[in-house]
Amino acid sequence: MAIEVSGERFEELVREALAELPTEFRRYLNGLEVRVEDYPDDELMAEWGLVPPDYPFGMYEGPTLPDVDTPGDFPGTIVLYRRPLEQWCRTEDELGDQVRRTVYHELGHRFGFSDEGMLDELRGGVGVPWSEEEHRAEALRHLRQ
Repeated sequence: MAIEVSGERFEELVREALAELPTEFRRYLNGLEVRVEDYPDDELMAEWGLVPPDYPFGMYEGPTLPDVDTPGDFPGTIVLYRRPLEQWCRTEDELGDQVRRTVYHELGHRFGFSDEGMLDELRGGVGVPWSEEEHRAEALRHLRQ
C-alpha cells in the first residue's frame, strides 16, 4: 500500500535529505535547483523509453563536476517525482529513506557518476523491508531505465 504525504511534508523530506549531506559535499550545491514535480512529463518518459507505471524517482539535468571550471558554483537541476516515490513506499519512514537515496543518487550524477557506477544503495528499491532478491531485481530494473 502506498503512502501519501502533503506537498509541504514531501518538500521537508527533501530538505532533510540535503541537510544530512556532509559539509564537504554541501559546497557543490551552489547553483543547484532542487524541485519536486508529481510525475515526469511525457517527453522525458518517451526520451527514456519508459511507459507507466515505470516512472523514474528523479532526474539530474546539467553539467557534471568533472566538466566545470568552477566546481564550487555551477548550475544544474534535480527534479524529484513525488507520486512515484509515494507509490513505491509503504510508510513515511520508507519514503524519507527513498527520498534521501534518490537525492543522493541524483547528486551522484552531478558529481559525474553513471547509473552503472553508483553503489547499489543509491539505486531505487533499497531501504525497504523486502527480500534481498526483490531488492536486487528492483535495483536492476531502475538501472535498465
